[in-house]
Amino acid sequence: MIDVINKLKSIFNSFNSRVREALIRTLKNVIAGGKTFLGIVRGWVWKKTESITMSSIKSSHWLYYFFKRTTIPSILSILVSLAGVAGAVFLWQPSSLHFLAQIQNVDSIFLGIGGLIGTILALVLTLSIIPIQHAADNLTQSIIHLYREDRATRCVFAILSISCVASFFFVFLRQMGESQPMLLIVQFLILAFSLDLTRFYHRHIVNLLAVDRGINKLRDKIRQQINAIQGRIAFLSSVRFFFFSKEQKKSITKGKLEAALYGTSQLSNGPIALISELAEIALKAVSRNEIHRANLAINALSDVACHYATVRRDNLILFPEPGSFDVRGSDIGPVLTAVYENYKDISNSAVGMRNEVIPLHSIKALARIAIHLTNLKAGSFEENSAPLTFMPIGYIETCIDAAQRQRLDDVPFQGANHLLDIAKNVPPDVDIADVYFPVLNVLNKISLAFLLGNKSALLNGCIEKMMIIAHHAVANKHFCMKEVIQNVLEKLQEFFPYTISYEKLYGAKFLGEPLTPAYDLTNVYSTGYLVARLKDSLEVDAEKPWANPFNDFIDVNKVIWRHFYALGEKIEFGDSFMLWHVLQTIKHISKIFIELLANPISKNEPFLSELSQCFQWYCSFFWLAFNKKVSINFRHAEEATGICAYIGLHFFKLGREDVVKMCIDNIASISESYRQISNSGGQYNNFNMADLLMPLWYFRLVGEKHGNADMIKLVDAKLVKYDVLKSGTPEYDAFENRKGHLEKELDERMHISEIDKAIGVLRKLLGINSQLE
Repeated sequence: MIDVINKLKSIFNSFNSRVREALIRTLKNVIAGGKTFLGIVRGWVWKKTESITMSSIKSSHWLYYFFKRTTIPSILSILVSLAGVAGAVFLWQPSSLHFLAQIQNVDSIFLGIGGLIGTILALVLTLSIIPIQHAADNLTQSIIHLYREDRATRCVFAILSISCVASFFFVFLRQMGESQPMLLIVQFLILAFSLDLTRFYHRHIVNLLAVDRGINKLRDKIRQQINAIQGRIAFLSSVRFFFFSKEQKKSITKGKLEAALYGTSQLSNGPIALISELAEIALKAVSRNEIHRANLAINALSDVACHYATVRRDNLILFPEPGSFDVRGSDIGPVLTAVYENYKDISNSAVGMRNEVIPLHSIKALARIAIHLTNLKAGSFEENSAPLTFMPIGYIETCIDAAQRQRLDDVPFQGANHLLDIAKNVPPDVDIADVYFPVLNVLNKISLAFLLGNKSALLNGCIEKMMIIAHHAVANKHFCMKEVIQNVLEKLQEFFPYTISYEKLYGAKFLGEPLTPAYDLTNVYSTGYLVARLKDSLEVDAEKPWANPFNDFIDVNKVIWRHFYALGEKIEFGDSFMLWHVLQTIKHISKIFIELLANPISKNEPFLSELSQCFQWYCSFFWLAFNKKVSINFRHAEEATGICAYIGLHFFKLGREDVVKMCIDNIASISESYRQISNSGGQYNNFNMADLLMPLWYFRLVGEKHGNADMIKLVDAKLVKYDVLKSGTPEYDAFENRKGHLEKELDERMHISEIDKAIGVLRKLLGINSQLE
């Protein structure tokens, strides 16, 4: 071996250096490849082992669960029968058969066992009376009938009766010469089976006494009746359709023929009667405060309503309600209306007892029916419509009204969640007038009641639900999302006068202020984030590069800025903290527009100009909110001028001079409005005016830095009116004082709070060190 190694070394040394290096590299690559291959193999083996181990654990766990939950209870339920079979096998042995043949007085054994089985039979009959009596006390006559016709009772009675008679008959068989051991073994088995059968019937009676058993039986009976009626109608229509001529078959469908047969019959009366019995069970449960039983009956009613609507989906007929062209009814209305009316009665009965749980269960069930009808897609429905959804929503409103009149606030507050569930389950192609508008109207009514009752926390919960609906319409790209947002914002605008009055009476609060969920940026469903959600859905259509990708975004923003325009024009904010929230919302929206213009998805300048012009209307809020007002809060005015400067400086960076000019005008307008009101009230302060005008100086500094003479001229024209550039005046001194503060602030390192303020943007435009402290 040593000689071989030395020989290899000599051969290796005989190569020149270049060949030796190549051999060394090759050897290293082979070793690295081998390591990689071994790693792959090891990883594969480990994963395979882990997979097999986990599969084994899952299989063993499943086997354990199956054995524990299924096998063991099954064995225990027939334990006596198994013992009887084992005893019969033992007695079948030759020695045992000889012993059985020698037993005396066998007839008394047969008679005694027959009497025992007869006693068991009497016990079974006694037990069968218990659920019937329970049903008579707590349920209805139909349930008593179902219990009377119970199949298990019949089978157990038949088997035990045959066993009892057979036991007595064995006496005659033995006298007729039948084998005594064989008869004893069979009798032994019959006794064992009878005992197990008794135990089975005991469990069956316990199940019959369960709260849900009778209600489920009645529900299933109603569904079977509905299916039977539909089957009968379908059969008759098929027979009639078969004898139609070809021309008649072209003009009528089987669905229309079935609908006609339903219209000429009174077959819906049967389900309606049984539906009333379900409602009677619920009403009895309400009177006894049995919430679980009432809830089961309420859920059973919704099951029946949804099942009936599904069965009639292809043959229902729509027609306008008398005296109305907008409201449409249907021939399934009698059954559904019976369900709705029963829900109203159940809810009103519970409200009268100051019970809030039962009305909530009724509202939840009505919401479930509304969702089902919204997604029904019946043959007679027009495209993009859900014409039957308004009815359950209307009954939800009725139940909530009754609870609010009794000041059961949890019912309307929790009911708002179920209304939200209805809106969330609306397909994106359904007309908003069928679902969204009715839901928003009910939420608006609930909110107004909470507002008038001075319950701002509950009000804000409902307002948030309305905003979630607007966000949901945008997220689903509903074809009428603009109308949904407009409807929500119009309802919010109606609340503003009440909110301002509320704040004057009870004082301003940073948290819990009415309407804050719609404008507070700590809420992800506020209006500012609604615009952000719109921005996230923007995309360029590759097939239509000539189309403006901002069209839908601008259309929806028109609705939003019109809302703010109306607020600024009509609302006297005064000291209201809501103005601060609105100002911050517009600032947030400005950031979205700035980002779109700074990083546009389309480089088409006309499209970007249209986007910039859209935002100008948001800027109009600033002068509207302060112009011709009775009172102005200085802090709000200062915040507004600062935001205008923040927006204007950002748009200056983007080269959008039209927005910059508008922001400068807004700052001057706010300052002028404040001066007029403070002069008339005797509260004028030069330093306050200097603070309001300082954002204009930001623009002048930027104009000097970038050589923009037009902007310098515009700013000077605004400042001259206030004598802040005229030496020797008090206004000049105050303004110079504020300029000195600004210079000192710019010389210092930037504080983190300045990042989101106008001075932070000013630092960047002036090229000043903007490192954080």
